[in-house]
Amino acid sequence: MSRFLEKMFARPERNVGAGDFATRVVASLLLAALVVIMLPQMRVAYSLIKISLLFAAELGLVSLMLGLFLRAKTFFAGLQLMVTPLVMLWLARHNHFHSAMAFGLFFLWIGIANLVTRRSRLNHVLNLDSLTEAIAQLPPDDDKPAAPSTGARS
Repeated sequence: MSRFLEKMFARPERNVGAGDFATRVVASLLLAALVVIMLPQMRVAYSLIKISLLFAAELGLVSLMLGLFLRAKTFFAGLQLMVTPLVMLWLARHNHFHSAMAFGLFFLWIGIANLVTRRSRLNHVLNLDSLTEAIAQLPPDDDKPAAPSTGARS
């Protein structure tokens, strides 16, 4: 258990890239939109808030399933979009809209920090490294000049 805790609290290397980065951007944008509609000044009906939060939770479930079954590295975006809207919905149901917004902002802050630093503790704990894989898929740069053509046609 101590190895797990050491790995969890160790500073991870850069490990967020490619499709993982894109899904985190979408998840963060969607979470920001959810926090905005929770603002009391927006005067959005509770039924619309409920539908929006459930839709985001459904998207989170889909991205988590992509991460589990198709080996896409979308675990964090899936957890961020599945758990956060459900907790926000539970808090909003009990008229704690400000607490729901604070909870959403906290996970939004974590998502943005992961995007800016390209480091994710969840990826580190699960031994995922989508950044290195994305760099490995880039075509190699050829430093050699192209061979001159002879002008002959075949």
